[in-house]
Amino acid sequence: MILAKKLTVNPAEHVQLPSARAGAVRPETDKLHTKGGNKTAAKRSRRRDDPARFLSAAQVSVLAAATPWPYSVFVHIDAWTGLRPGEMIALRVGDVHLPPDGAEGESWLSVAESVAVLDGESVYLDPKTEGSVRDVPLTADTADRLRAYLAVHPNLHDPDAPLFPAFSAVPLRLPYSPKRLPGTLPPSRVPAAVRDARAALRAARHDDLPPAHRQAAALADLTVDEAAARLTLDWDEPLRLDAFRKTIWSAAVLRANRVAKANAEPGVVPVTVPPGVAPYALRHTYASLCAAAGIKPLALSRRMGHAAVTMTMNVYAHLYRESAADDMAALGAMAVVAMPPASGGAKVIPLHG
Repeated sequence: MILAKKLTVNPAEHVQLPSARAGAVRPETDKLHTKGGNKTAAKRSRRRDDPARFLSAAQVSVLAAATPWPYSVFVHIDAWTGLRPGEMIALRVGDVHLPPDGAEGESWLSVAESVAVLDGESVYLDPKTEGSVRDVPLTADTADRLRAYLAVHPNLHDPDAPLFPAFSAVPLRLPYSPKRLPGTLPPSRVPAAVRDARAALRAARHDDLPPAHRQAAALADLTVDEAAARLTLDWDEPLRLDAFRKTIWSAAVLRANRVAKANAEPGVVPVTVPPGVAPYALRHTYASLCAAAGIKPLALSRRMGHAAVTMTMNVYAHLYRESAADDMAALGAMAVVAMPPASGGAKVIPLHG
């Protein structure tokens, strides 16, 4: 009608369009109304409660201890602030707000950017939503760790410097293990000592694992100090998430479990980390820790940078399984009311039925 010039004014000119995210179709929701929808809902419920999405405070400590510095600090901070991975990588030195050493006061991180890799380059972008621009308060322990970390940060006095550096790593060469050389004896005639040596070599190479997992398993065999010694840090560039996940994170998860099991005391179940846990689980972990601490959904929503508290509840409502004892005690107290006395002094008469 506008193009045909039958209307001179667009009647929808001032109508605000819904966000693409709000109007997006969720296939899993549509399936709930079709055959097999209950199965889909069950899968979503199981995924929501997947232990690989939520770590305990003890598991966070174990994982951070198995991660080479400075990325051990990265793991701790992300688990106790709930920042998105891109927001963590985008943090700059000037985004850390700490009271002077020895002074009392609040500590927080300013979140105003996110980092993405475009055409092979790290690019600082606006955050995901308007609510993503926020200040996230820090626990006293996290503030102390950040203070110690900044004390040795090479670019401490440059507020625009990346808080966590990029890195390059010395390639880890796996032992060469030929299956069989020309002229060697058939397996049945190989001495037992040689067979054992070959088996040990195959174990060192992690030949039982898919090729994509062998490198992480080999890196996990290193100590934390050995893993850190392989890294060359670039404090002028922000961390790359893919490099962190492949070289640091995957090996740290395996290393944490190896060390925990090796050092476990008899009869004590070691604190291990789910093998399939991903870096984004640190954000979910923060939500679960906040819920366990009694932090209200609205406050959690603001600290996580959600556009609305409804989004927080859609994802994390199951974490708020609070006891009804206090609520019922308060409600039950209303069942006893003061009634006008029949004679003499005042009496309190319980109501029944």
